[in-house]
Amino acid sequence: MRSYVPLLVLILASFAILYLALTSNPDLKASYDSLKKEHEKLLSEYKKLNSTYNDLKREHENALNELKELKASYESLRKEHEKLLSSYNALNSSYSALRKEHEATLSELRTLRSEYESLARRYNELQEDFGALKREHENTLNELRNLRSEYDDLMSRYNKLQGDYNDLLNAYNLLKGYHSSAKQVRWYEKVAYEKLSTNWFKTELALWRSWYILKSDLRVLLLSDDYGQAGATMFAEMVRRDLSYNSDLYRGIIHEWLRDHPARNEVELANEIARLFYSLDHKYAYPGVDEPNAGLPLFPVELLAYNLGDCEDHAMLLAALYKTAGFRVRMITVPRHAALQIYLDGRWRFLEATIHFDDGGDAPCSFYSSLTVDYLERTFLNGYSGVTYYYDEV
Repeated sequence: MRSYVPLLVLILASFAILYLALTSNPDLKASYDSLKKEHEKLLSEYKKLNSTYNDLKREHENALNELKELKASYESLRKEHEKLLSSYNALNSSYSALRKEHEATLSELRTLRSEYESLARRYNELQEDFGALKREHENTLNELRNLRSEYDDLMSRYNKLQGDYNDLLNAYNLLKGYHSSAKQVRWYEKVAYEKLSTNWFKTELALWRSWYILKSDLRVLLLSDDYGQAGATMFAEMVRRDLSYNSDLYRGIIHEWLRDHPARNEVELANEIARLFYSLDHKYAYPGVDEPNAGLPLFPVELLAYNLGDCEDHAMLLAALYKTAGFRVRMITVPRHAALQIYLDGRWRFLEATIHFDDGGDAPCSFYSSLTVDYLERTFLNGYSGVTYYYDEV
């Protein structure tokens, strides 16, 4: 604005001079008019320039403000630059350290990668070994299963054999025990034989038998083996008479036997008496072949001594043993045969006393060691079930 003031003064002075000249000189008026037009033109340009000046002034002020702002921004940016530079330097230092660490890490990585590749190769080898071991393990497991199956089969067979062996051993020990007992009670056969030579036997038993047969006229019945009621009565009487003299003998035999083979109840006692009887050394006498015993009823003590007799003789000896053991006993006759009954389990049981073997020898230990009254009853009933029988209780 200050640069335009002298110019304005100069213009005003020019106008004043010009006005004085025009008023004093007509030529000057023409010049004045010309100058006035030029002045107006210049004034118009001046206004334009002034307007432009004002615009430039405002623009200049804006530029100054902008410059101040730029200076402030510059200062802020400079400070921020310094901070960033400091941070950059710190980061650069960290970068250098990280780069060194990175290079060290890369070196370690290369080492680890080399080790990894080595381990990978080793792993693959181990995988192959593992696969081979797994297959071998599976084969071994299959073999183990087969062996276990064979072992179980062998154990089963072994246990069966062991069981069979134990059964055989028990059976052997049982047979051995019964065989030993049978040998021991055979001693009583000698005692019985010695009794036959005594006077009491000759008078009390042998003569009584002859008298009874004659008295009862039983000779024909005895020869025909068709005993009937008379035979049952005579056989029961013979057992009673024999027991009145020889019960101690039979009691000793039974005691000797039960010492090794004790009975826990009445059924076991009945079975043991049957086993004792069939262990004795006595054989069956056939009529017409083994006379005179085959046609003459023997007292129990005689069969024990002679070891030879027919059906009624065996039945009477077995009856004497059961009676001595405390059982109720009946002598039984059926057509052409004699047997006995004992009262057991609330009923009368038929017992067969003449089971004999084709070789004519003694009953084997394997037979009498497992003998039961049930078997003796079945044997009798198989031959005489439903037939008429006669009996007399001892």
